[in-house]
Amino acid sequence: MARPRQHVFLVPGFFGFANLGDLKYFAHVQEILEARLAEHGIEAHVVQVKTAPTSSVKKRAQRLLRQLCDHAGGDDAPIHLVGHSSGGLDARLLVAAGGSLSNDLPADEMAARVRSVVSVTTPHHGTPTAGFFTTVVGGRVLQILSLS
Repeated sequence: MARPRQHVFLVPGFFGFANLGDLKYFAHVQEILEARLAEHGIEAHVVQVKTAPTSSVKKRAQRLLRQLCDHAGGDDAPIHLVGHSSGGLDARLLVAAGGSLSNDLPADEMAARVRSVVSVTTPHHGTPTAGFFTTVVGGRVLQILSLS
């Protein structure tokens, strides 16, 4: 019997990175998820999303959409999003944007394939840190951080 295929995207939060030296943002999560799902007969294609760590939520959601198209656009398998911190906001915007994320990508079609969004420690009601980054000093800090 063929195992059902699923796409799982791990979406990092603000200041998120795939790897920082030997430190991995989602250390071992990809391997563990694939193994546990395989134990239940589910073939999972788990992708760690490469994001623009200090960009706006909309730009991060657009980048998430691009990666969904790149990694899952060749089939019609279900998609699951796991967002950590502001990565949960990126995922939520992607599924709720009504196609406003892109003129050249099938935003509505990809969002319609999303079967679940899991948000882990996501600030759905905002955070005081976000207010800081809208100030002049906060903007400069973001510029410096984005260069590194």
